[in-house]
Amino acid sequence: MNDTDHRFELLRRRYAQSFAAKRAALADAWLAFVAMPDDAERARELSMQVHRLCGSAAAYGYLRLGECACAADRLVGDELAAPRLAGAERMGHFEAAVRAVIDELAAAAAEESSPAPQRP
Repeated sequence: MNDTDHRFELLRRRYAQSFAAKRAALADAWLAFVAMPDDAERARELSMQVHRLCGSAAAYGYLRLGECACAADRLVGDELAAPRLAGAERMGHFEAAVRAVIDELAAAAAEESSPAPQRP
């Protein structure tokens, strides 16, 4: 392993260690949005949370997380750019995609916290 590989691995580990915090931030943004789905600030915060994950997850090797985050990012971003829905309908439109990201973050965090398999 060269120095660049080693540095990237350290960054990847630090990224993985942040999954619980990323999940909590996204879950908080989702709950705030659900409480007031027509509030622009809450919608922007939700959008920002999924957008960040979309931009970073695949770069660190978390492809499923990146795919889920990018799908949610497109859905939320498209709706915010040209609103068509309101209230519960808007929340329902986002729910499956955002929950998929939250679930994938939980799965990735659990995977990272489990002990590495023993090599022969």
